[in-house]
Amino acid sequence: MSAVYPGSVTSGNLEPIKSQGYEKVKFDPLDGTYYGYKSPQWAGGAAAAGGSATIGQWEPITDTTKTDALAKENKDAIAKIRDDHTVAVETREYEAEKAAKDALEASKIDIMQKLGKLAPPVAPADASKCYRYPMPDPAAGEGGLGAGDDYVMFRFYNYSPPFSKEKNGSNIDENGNVKFEAQFSYNQTDYTEIGNPVIMYVPEDISTGYRANWEGKNISTLATDGLRAMAQKGFGNKALGAVQTAANFANRLGPLIGAATLQEATSRLTGDTLSYNDIFGGISGAIMNPNTELLYGGPQLRNFTLNFKLYARHENEAKQISGIIRQFNQIMLPSMDPGVVLGFNKDDKNEGIRLGFIGVPKLVQVSYMHGGKENPHLPRFKMCALTNIDTNYTPDGAYSVRYDGRPVAHTLSLSFQETKVCFAEDIASGNVR
Repeated sequence: MSAVYPGSVTSGNLEPIKSQGYEKVKFDPLDGTYYGYKSPQWAGGAAAAGGSATIGQWEPITDTTKTDALAKENKDAIAKIRDDHTVAVETREYEAEKAAKDALEASKIDIMQKLGKLAPPVAPADASKCYRYPMPDPAAGEGGLGAGDDYVMFRFYNYSPPFSKEKNGSNIDENGNVKFEAQFSYNQTDYTEIGNPVIMYVPEDISTGYRANWEGKNISTLATDGLRAMAQKGFGNKALGAVQTAANFANRLGPLIGAATLQEATSRLTGDTLSYNDIFGGISGAIMNPNTELLYGGPQLRNFTLNFKLYARHENEAKQISGIIRQFNQIMLPSMDPGVVLGFNKDDKNEGIRLGFIGVPKLVQVSYMHGGKENPHLPRFKMCALTNIDTNYTPDGAYSVRYDGRPVAHTLSLSFQETKVCFAEDIASGNVR
């Protein structure tokens, strides 16, 4: 039965052998099939006598004698067609990969645009509701932090569970699947502010850094061959790579079987433990190729420490220092009230829940301020956990207190760790610095 020629993009014309009865011949490298074209033929006499013409059409050539003759006569042309086909396929694959990468980058940009930049921190509207150091005392002629000064601001928030129903309700699409952008939803407006903000002078040890886990990995030669096979483009190349992997493994099979036999024998008879490399190195002076490669294992959460030295110059400042220390201590420690646990204890009267669970400590937003606005040239952090507090009540090596018993000086060391991983897109959008 005649067939319509499929018309591969990289198919090519061949010189037909006239005796085969085809006007034109094409070779399709996609499936290795030869197609012949038969021109229209008149049947039943001339058109005036009621004759009719057949429709010219392509049909696959299945006669091996004819295909062998075509292959022999058109060897160079077929080789060129195959080469052109390979180039075209690789070009299409490259263009498809590039289009996919461009689409992925566009989706990342779209995600960051949807999320938007984190709202910059603002100075407290009412300074009287903040703990502040140094604290001005106009009556005593002592200055302190003013609206135009540089300072570190600490705001405190309830912990927001990352997988809570309330938080993730808007991250589910119409099919009940988690949206991709939900993985990067770090908007700090999800947190509820509590307590009084704390503002203090900028310490001398401002620093930050990013760390990544990279680890040297030894990959066996068999695994290396398998990875190379999987990395090949196209199913045919992958299959060929798998065959080569099997062949390479067969070539190594003899030494491996010998080493395994010796390893088991020594273990059974003497209890000695010999590795493959012990056996190969001791007998042949060679070891298995470790194929060591440095592989990425993931990011680390940022952490940093701020150190303050607090001197009480007057009574109001002594009270502020006490309030600051108490505030940080309260924020760092867990709560006896766990709140609602998996839907239980909504009325806060479930004694089993209250006795069996505790509440997660609060979180801290650390911001470097300049003249009442965030300083765009200093580090910016995501929401942080307060991981360590060290308070020294005798930093000068001697016990010294005011008339009311409050220490004259303190040193306060605060250690923080970010609660979310930082991504390259966060840097691009300015969410972190």
